[in-house]
Amino acid sequence: MEATYYVKVDENNCAYFDQVEKLNNYGAHNRDTISRLLWAFFHYWAYEHDYTRDVISIRTGRIIRYDIYLAEASFFSEGSLYVMIISFSWSVCEYDDG
Repeated sequence: MEATYYVKVDENNCAYFDQVEKLNNYGAHNRDTISRLLWAFFHYWAYEHDYTRDVISIRTGRIIRYDIYLAEASFFSEGSLYVMIISFSWSVCEYDDG
């Protein structure tokens, strides 16, 4: 999908695909239930993704190895938005409301 909407936010050029009507029937061939898809999403990020080796590249839109990110990152200017590292902590928290 090519970007269809552009905006500048705090000196950052942002681009989005905003023609939602063109997504009609996207994924129609998928017969999994929403609960199965959600379970698979959390299962992958909780048990299969290697947080010590991989990072999520928002520039390329895919998962890449951390060592490759470090090698490629040196080619980009300081402060450029390149990789978002997502870290999950799977624990149960109790909150005391008062």
